[in-house]
Amino acid sequence: MKTKIVSVVASVAAILCYAVYLYSAEQPRVPADMAGSLYVPETYGTVEEVFQGKDKRLVIHIQDAHTDGKAQENIAAILDKLLLNYNIDSIWVEGGSGVINTSLFASFPAEKTKEALSKLYMNEGMVSGPEYFSINAKKFVHLFGAEDMQLYLDNVKAFKDAWADHQNVRTAIDGMRESLQLLKNQAYPAELKGIDAKKTAFEKGELAFSAYCEFLKGACEKQGIDIKRFLDFNQLFIMFTAEQVIDFEKIEPERIALIEQLADKLNRENLTRLTQNSLLFRVGRMTPVDFYRSLKTFADGEKISLGKNLEAYVTYLHASKTVDRTKANRDREAVEDALYAKLCGTADAKNVSALSKDFRVMEKLLTLRLSRQDLDFYLKNKESCAPSKVESVLKESLLKNGLTGGEMNPSLLISAVDTARTFYDIALKRDDRLVKNLLDGMNAIGKDKAILVSGGFHTDGIKKMLREKGISYVVILPKVSPAYSETKYASLMLDENTPYLDFFKKRKAPDALPGSIGMAEIYDRAEAALAIETRFGKDARGENFALEILSVLPSLAVGVEQAQPADLVGGWINNLQTRIAAALDVEKGVFRTDVGAVEGVKKIYPPLRLTADELYVPVLIGARTLVMKVYRGEEYKPLAGLVGSAYPVEIGASPYTVQACDEAGFVDGILKSNALLTSAAAPAYMNSLGAEVSGEMVSAVSGDVAKFENEIIREKFPAVKDPARTKVLVYDLDKYETMVGLSEHLKVLKADKNVKVVLVTKYPDVKKLMDTLLLVKDVQYDEVVQVAEGEGNVIDKVMGTVESAFPHIKNQDEYNKKDVVVVTPDTKRYGPVVDRTIKGTPVIVPAILPAEDEIVSVKQILLYAKLVLVNDGNIGALVAAILKDPSDYPELKDFLTAQGITTESEIQDLIYNPAPVKVPAGSAIGTEVKGYLEFLKAA
Repeated sequence: MKTKIVSVVASVAAILCYAVYLYSAEQPRVPADMAGSLYVPETYGTVEEVFQGKDKRLVIHIQDAHTDGKAQENIAAILDKLLLNYNIDSIWVEGGSGVINTSLFASFPAEKTKEALSKLYMNEGMVSGPEYFSINAKKFVHLFGAEDMQLYLDNVKAFKDAWADHQNVRTAIDGMRESLQLLKNQAYPAELKGIDAKKTAFEKGELAFSAYCEFLKGACEKQGIDIKRFLDFNQLFIMFTAEQVIDFEKIEPERIALIEQLADKLNRENLTRLTQNSLLFRVGRMTPVDFYRSLKTFADGEKISLGKNLEAYVTYLHASKTVDRTKANRDREAVEDALYAKLCGTADAKNVSALSKDFRVMEKLLTLRLSRQDLDFYLKNKESCAPSKVESVLKESLLKNGLTGGEMNPSLLISAVDTARTFYDIALKRDDRLVKNLLDGMNAIGKDKAILVSGGFHTDGIKKMLREKGISYVVILPKVSPAYSETKYASLMLDENTPYLDFFKKRKAPDALPGSIGMAEIYDRAEAALAIETRFGKDARGENFALEILSVLPSLAVGVEQAQPADLVGGWINNLQTRIAAALDVEKGVFRTDVGAVEGVKKIYPPLRLTADELYVPVLIGARTLVMKVYRGEEYKPLAGLVGSAYPVEIGASPYTVQACDEAGFVDGILKSNALLTSAAAPAYMNSLGAEVSGEMVSAVSGDVAKFENEIIREKFPAVKDPARTKVLVYDLDKYETMVGLSEHLKVLKADKNVKVVLVTKYPDVKKLMDTLLLVKDVQYDEVVQVAEGEGNVIDKVMGTVESAFPHIKNQDEYNKKDVVVVTPDTKRYGPVVDRTIKGTPVIVPAILPAEDEIVSVKQILLYAKLVLVNDGNIGALVAAILKDPSDYPELKDFLTAQGITTESEIQDLIYNPAPVKVPAGSAIGTEVKGYLEFLKAA
């Protein structure tokens, strides 16, 4: 019989599945009707308050615990349930305005990589729960910012102003706290000291809410305080008592056993109802309290026992449904006040208790941790909460009791109050804008139900405005993590670093990330008044984040999911276009149509796999290539040339770390691994990169060296004094190991229209010589003199080329002495040197074999050559111009002095024979150049 009934149950379940599916998708005609029945699983959060208004619109307000990874994960899960069960697909959030454009991230075709990276960003506080949901939702959702952005930015500025001197503010507060504790120790009886210590532990997050409430209850019983008058606080203990006897692991087995018993006894009508309720509960359309209450009703009707755990669980669910947590928390504070009032038997104890409350609110104001209730208290008691007043009362009480307290600095705190007040004044103004922008936005896109996610500080203001308009609302509080990073919020709020943007746009080395500072204590985190600004904006922060995800996403997909580079870009574009087709008109104008647009991905190169656990993926973005290192395993060694942060990502069951690096970091990683240098794969891999990437690496190294040279040799190239005279620089390319920086410096040199450049070399292909061996690209020159290997006395050949290329130069008197200079490390090729000239033409002979801590400075060589030309070959006059006071070339004089070169003869020797420049200790330039040379040799 039992088997038959169970079979009937299965049949009924199958028949009802489709009906329940339709029912679960069907929505009430008026969204406001949802308010009373709306449910979210307790695993993710709780419905804290419901208001049913006369307006047909419904707003679901989710309180945000900023940067709490678990809370953000639960917010995303709640949003998923609201979309699935109630078809609510429009979300407004704090910290942004207009369309929050996650399309670039959301359209990425490698799902595992996308989900893993977005989850990492969410846990790091870089992406919010709503943004994470928008990126990963199976159905398109509409995400908007609810801020007046100028007001929000004013609030951010006020935050930064308030935290500018936070360390000194905290030190001053600590001094007051030390003094207050001395007074408590003397004035409070032993019982109150114990209660005060527990209260402090609770406020620091060291004592759980339930344990603290149980402690308060015991303290009230001991002091004869009847907690029944605190109705909502008392209601908590019905829930706590039931919770203590429940073995939650046994709930599911007991429920299954009960349903099997009911299946044997229920009539067909009740069996159908039971099956329908089970399905509704499973798809999230029936709350646990309603489902288990119906089970109990069926069981009571058939006189079947629920079982110990299931019985207690039903009681627990009912109690949790009836508890108003906001009121219970306020009752908890009222219980504390009652205990303090009872135990403060002396005037001194009462005064210290009142002072303690004023100090607590003052501290929370100055550290930006006020709840809305705290702010209301402060506004009513500004005088007693003022630092000067608190300090005055502390000093008076210490003196009266013969105590010496901590060092206090009320003048510092007085100025800090003004900035903190400004912060909260603006935060209050934002309440109105958040609601206005939400409602205007709902009207603009034709939605009568929507979600608003913002910090709990704004909840009271939001509820008040919605009530006044008669708009129904539901307040949901997500579950938060027991462990919370107090430093993350403020660190992210103050982080203005844009390493990816700097790399792609400015070629600026990223600064260190700002130091972390404390912000919200664990018990205040849902009350934070200011969300982190979205990284999906149009400002520099948003552009930087877009460049980051454009780099990190494809490298992980290629390295971990082994996606094909060409397929990735095509799939990405297709997904973007599909997303645009589903977008609202207001979104279409914001979404990108191509991952290659603006600074987007142009090409993803095949990975260079050095070992089973280490590979590199070059990604061409805009006009620059960023090399991404993907490493599998726990032990990860950071690279040189870091761009942005190194991120640990878990994909599947394996931990990975992904890090962006510049060309120097790429070379450094290859050299340290030594895998490519000893591998036959080097030439093939260099060829696979193509001229685009390898050429860019050359340019990047060259640019770094030129920048370094300009920093140590600040003297600019002087202009030719006589615009009627043509000046010719003859530069011999052979014998050099490298000429890094030549192209950059020649561009500056040739900006002077009077200067012509003639190159001398034995190599038939000058461009190939430049690109491969000398680490230079796009060198600007006028003529090339081709000479044979071993050919000598070429000065006549060179001067013949000069006269042929620039015939008017022969009209310039003594042009060979005044208007031509030869730069060569190999004078034998040109002829005998007499008085530092070859047949009267000045010659500069640079030293080209640098020591380990030196580089050959092309800037220095070219500068001396230009100075000789500007001074018409008169070296004596040039040296005199350098040495005179004030010098005609002050930056050069400073450089020479720093090198210990101060006499006329020393300067003349250096001009004729420029020496390599010493690279300061700690500089990466020498390693970068030498490392790249080794890499080229290997390839």
